[in-house]
Amino acid sequence: MKNLTRRKLLKNTGLLCLTGLINPFLGFSQSLKSAKTILIVSGWQDVNIGDIAHTPGLLNVFQTYLPEAKIILWKKSKGKEVGELLKKNFPTVEIIYGNVDEDKNVDNPEILAALEKADVMVHGSGPLLVAADHLAFWMKNTDKPFGVFGTTLQSPSEYHQSILKEASFIYARETLSIEHLKKVGIKGKHIKFAPDATFFMDIKNEEKADQFLQEADLEDGKFICVIPRLRYTPYHQFNPNNNG
Repeated sequence: MKNLTRRKLLKNTGLLCLTGLINPFLGFSQSLKSAKTILIVSGWQDVNIGDIAHTPGLLNVFQTYLPEAKIILWKKSKGKEVGELLKKNFPTVEIIYGNVDEDKNVDNPEILAALEKADVMVHGSGPLLVAADHLAFWMKNTDKPFGVFGTTLQSPSEYHQSILKEASFIYARETLSIEHLKKVGIKGKHIKFAPDATFFMDIKNEEKADQFLQEADLEDGKFICVIPRLRYTPYHQFNPNNNG
């Protein structure tokens, strides 16, 4: 133990954490290894970095572990800058938009075409089953499998429960969600842990990063980054019509 320096301890701890993150991704990819075309629903909103990062993180998971699969992204939000960011970094991913009404019908024929082409549908990371209606649309129109990746599923409503009971795989982003699912009778080997897809986001802007390091007089490898809790996003500033 005397030879275990602080640097080695941090390095080994980091490797253990990385392994803990990567192994669920590997297991998830095995669940979808036969899929040739995958329809992802993600991109809940484009006004904070957490929500923006979900989608490129998940796209990177697929391109890393299922490089042969064709990916169609059904993006829920329509932010121009984020849309351009995704197109630039994931040029082979087809991006479609459209809404689901109360009768679980859609307003864009591209979605119907995607439903025909896709072998499986995946709900991306989020604080709950954000795109429940999108999954309900899938269930209404096809018997093909669907599942959830890296999502919080605590205290699911009866509506969400009805959808989750039909899922072929459920990867919750914390183990407490798994316990909550058990309490409402949703359990099985198809339910596992996988971290939020944000952890696999790899988009970088090296030029801006180097500029910031110089302006802040920071030396590479000799500083820490501390992020305060900024969960309460000032939505009223982004959307004046939203009083929430």
